[in-house]
Amino acid sequence: MSDENIKRVKPIRKQMEYRNICFRITQLKNGNWKAVAGGVFVIAHTELDAIYYIKAEIDAELNLRRKWHQIL
Repeated sequence: MSDENIKRVKPIRKQMEYRNICFRITQLKNGNWKAVAGGVFVIAHTELDAIYYIKAEIDAELNLRRKWHQIL
């Protein structure tokens, strides 16, 4: 099978920002959505769920950083 016969479809990608942290939303081949921010990613059934979950992960990380700064 040659490369000419393979149809390549680019996935849907969106770049977004939340609290000065950029994250990327991508639709997977199976229809799910993946959100990636730094080394953290979430997979959800809908785009809105992926955005919600990655924002929750960003909030948790920022809260953890804030607590460490208070200790130091």
